[in-house]
Amino acid sequence: MGKFDFVFNTEDTTTFTLAPEEAVAAIATVTKMATSNNRQELERAGRILLAFDLFEGYSEEEVYSLVNKLANQADIEGLGALFNQAYDSLSYEHLVDAFALSIMMLAAQKEGELSDEEVEAICDLQEALDIDDEEADLILDEVIEELSGEWEEGEEGENEVRTFQLSPTDRDLAEIAVGVYEEPADSELYESPLGNFTVPVPTDPEKGGLISSQEGSVAFSDDFGTLLRIDYSPFTAEVGDRIQLVGQQEFFKTFLSNYVSEAILAHFPGSKILWEEYIDDLMHGAYFIAVDMPQGSTISKQTEDGSEVPMNAYRGLVSFIAADFCYTVSAQRHFWDEETPGPLEEEIADIKNSLFDFLDTIAFVYS
Repeated sequence: MGKFDFVFNTEDTTTFTLAPEEAVAAIATVTKMATSNNRQELERAGRILLAFDLFEGYSEEEVYSLVNKLANQADIEGLGALFNQAYDSLSYEHLVDAFALSIMMLAAQKEGELSDEEVEAICDLQEALDIDDEEADLILDEVIEELSGEWEEGEEGENEVRTFQLSPTDRDLAEIAVGVYEEPADSELYESPLGNFTVPVPTDPEKGGLISSQEGSVAFSDDFGTLLRIDYSPFTAEVGDRIQLVGQQEFFKTFLSNYVSEAILAHFPGSKILWEEYIDDLMHGAYFIAVDMPQGSTISKQTEDGSEVPMNAYRGLVSFIAADFCYTVSAQRHFWDEETPGPLEEEIADIKNSLFDFLDTIAFVYS
C-alpha cells in the first residue's frame, strides 16, 4: 500500500465539474497539498501554471483564484475525490501534462530538489496516472535537470525564467517562473498621517489587497490570508519614566502582553499565547509574542450549510521603540481548512521570518 493511497487510490467522488485545464491544475494542486499543508507555499507554486500553454489566457489573478478554488474544494470533499474527478476529465496527453506540472509545483521553489516524501508522491502519482516508467523517467529527468540548472536573470523587478523542451514529445512545455512574489518596483508607498514612518504597501489590489487605516494603526490584508499591521503611539515622558523604573525588557513584556490581552485574547475565545521572548538585538531591544487564534483568521471558509466561519491563525507580534514612537508590528500565519500546524519551533521561526521581513521594509522617520 502506498503512502498516498488516500489521494491516488480511493473511490471518493465529487460532483465538482472541471474543464480540461482545470483538471490538469487540480491534479498538480492535489499532489502539492498531499505533501505540504502550507497554503502560501501552494499559492506560490501555483504561479507555475502561468507558464503552461493551457493557461495562456489566464491572468495571474485568475491563476491564484483557480488554485484557491481547487484547494478549497479539496478541503471540503477530500483530495482523493478531486483527483478522481480530474483524472476522469482528461485524455492521456493531458495526464502527461498534469504529471509534469505536478513535478514542477513540487520542485520549482527548491531549484529541482525533492524530499523523499515528494519523490514517493511522484511515484504514486505516476502509477495512478498509468504513465509507463520510461516516459515518466524522461519527464522527471528533464524537469529536474532544468530546474536545478543556472537560472537566467531577468530585468530588474521581473521574475527569473527558463525555457526548456519536454522529452519525448520535443515540444515547448513551459517557461518556468520561479521565486516568491516580490513587491513590484512601482509599489505604492504608505505614509503614516503623523509622518513617523513610511512602508511600501505589501499587498496587491488585484489579489484583494486592502489598506485599513485609523488613528494609531494601519493594516494591510488580502484575499489569501495576508495580514500585516502596524500600531504606534508617541513615546511620552511617562513611558520613559516607566522604562527607567522597571527596565526595557519588563516594560516591553508588559506593554505587549496588555496589547495581546485587550486586542486578541478578549475578543477571540480559545486564543492563547504560544511563545514569548525578549530579543535584545532587534531594534535595540524588542519583545516578541506568538498567539494561537482558533477561528481568528481574517478570512473565512464556507461550510456545507452555506455559512461563513473564520479559519484558524497564528499571530506574531513584536513591540519596540523607534524614532520617538512605541510600535507593535504584527503578522498573521493563516491556516487553511484541515491544515495542521507544524512543530511549534518551525512555526515560530516562519512567523518571525515573515514578521521581520516586513519590519525591514518600514522606514522610520526621525524628527
